[in-house]
Amino acid sequence: MADFDEAKARKETALADMHELLFKIKSQEYISRAAVSEASATLLAGLAQGMRSLPDNLERKFNLAPEIAVEIERVIDACLADVASGMEQLTQEGEEA
Repeated sequence: MADFDEAKARKETALADMHELLFKIKSQEYISRAAVSEASATLLAGLAQGMRSLPDNLERKFNLAPEIAVEIERVIDACLADVASGMEQLTQEGEEA
């Protein structure tokens, strides 16, 4: 009888957890991983575009030497590559889950 009561309690807990999750999804407390991924990609694309224009803008505005602008571009590219790699890892982890 104790096994039946334990199984029934586990079932009730699982049902309560499922209802709580459904409520959070409907109330938009939780959003889909795909929606977050898409929104993040859009925001990061805008950021990347702005960052990539920075070396030329700084070169013109402050009369920087071209080699300084090239170094700024190299650093920006490395940072953007790190961000892209991190986003790729998050996406792959989400697909594995």
